[in-house]
Amino acid sequence: GFSPLMFAVRNSFECIIPILLDSGADVNAVSVKDNTKTAISFATYKYFINESYISALLERGANTSYMNPDILLSLITNRETDVVVKLIQHGLAPADVPLKTRMSVRRI
Repeated sequence: GFSPLMFAVRNSFECIIPILLDSGADVNAVSVKDNTKTAISFATYKYFINESYISALLERGANTSYMNPDILLSLITNRETDVVVKLIQHGLAPADVPLKTRMSVRRI
């Protein structure tokens, strides 16, 4: 399952997110189903990229290590330069993108 914060970010409940953050919601809670998703994972999902959510989560200490490194390529493809810079500044390493994925991008 998802934490209330993950659910709010995933569904773009803009009014609820600050309330949850101010109430001490764990920004690094990991989804029970697959242990790979956190609230910031949903904030950077290709159809729901929201820079204000990303900034708020990073300011509260969101850890980028649970993020799928492939998201970086999606953000670059969508020209989300500011988001890419923020994520790299907060620890998402560009070298974490798997070689297979990097090779497929070069072919485009």
